[in-house]
Amino acid sequence: MALRKGVGLVLALILVAVLVSAAGMVAMLLIIGREPIIPGGSTLVLRLRGDLPRWSPGRVRPVPAAAATVRSVVEALHKARVDRRIRSLL
Repeated sequence: MALRKGVGLVLALILVAVLVSAAGMVAMLLIIGREPIIPGGSTLVLRLRGDLPRWSPGRVRPVPAAAATVRSVVEALHKARVDRRIRSLL
């Protein structure tokens, strides 16, 4: 009898952990998944300084410190081209 209670408790705890994880993932999706608010007729400003490497080095870096690469600039230009809110490039 004690074994059944123990198994039931473990299963209940696993179920609670799964539900909490799922709720956390949904909350993160709602918070992070939003597009930035960009008014129509905006200008894309790309501030390019120094050399542009073709790709970023393989080491891990925090996102805010990521340097611009040729690939990231080309991707930004492609995104701006299809975005109806962007009217010009500077």
